Amino acid sequence: MKKRKNIIISIFVILLFGNTLFSQNNSESMFGKSFRVGSSFTRIGDVNGDKSEGIHYLNESTLNVNVAMSVTKKLWLGLQIKPVFTKQYAYGTINKSVYNFNGIFTQFDAINKNGFRLYLESSVNLSNYCTCAKENPWDDPIKKNGIFFLGFGAGLELNLNPKKGKNIYLEVAFFNYLILNDIQFKYNYTQYILGLNYKFGKLN
Repeated sequence: MKKRKNIIISIFVILLFGNTLFSQNNSESMFGKSFRVGSSFTRIGDVNGDKSEGIHYLNESTLNVNVAMSVTKKLWLGLQIKPVFTKQYAYGTINKSVYNFNGIFTQFDAINKNGFRLYLESSVNLSNYCTCAKENPWDDPIKKNGIFFLGFGAGLELNLNPKKGKNIYLEVAFFNYLILNDIQFKYNYTQYILGLNYKFGKLN
């Protein structure tokens, strides 16, 4: 298991520096000249159940706070904190839980022009949110420390103040996270993002 984690992290680092070198050869240096601060709140109701039956439902809310720094003109390196709040109803009992989901990510700008940005993202995350439960018939997440997730996804940004400032963006994105741990019954964790980003420093 430790070997697999090291391999994944090594691939992540290679991709990071590979993209960095590629971007440096094709653009001016932008290391530390621009920053993005983003936040979003995602809510999914009645997951893995039917509330109308009065037997089970799961409401899940995720707060995403992240900050990213430009490495080159096309590459960003950032940190994210994503607490996940769940409310489970099962056979008359309500259980509330809070999970942590924190990680490091890179974003590569496929398109960044005229206030529109399309990016690809990869990340490595540490969490206690485990999509690996078989203790209940609905496969709801359970708490389990030391869960590593490898994430992939893509997103769009649209500038909301093109005539003044050009620094506030609407973000729409989708990510898929895979558990790296050797755990039975694991399944992917997916998340959509609808939020606002604020950019400061040197603007494109």
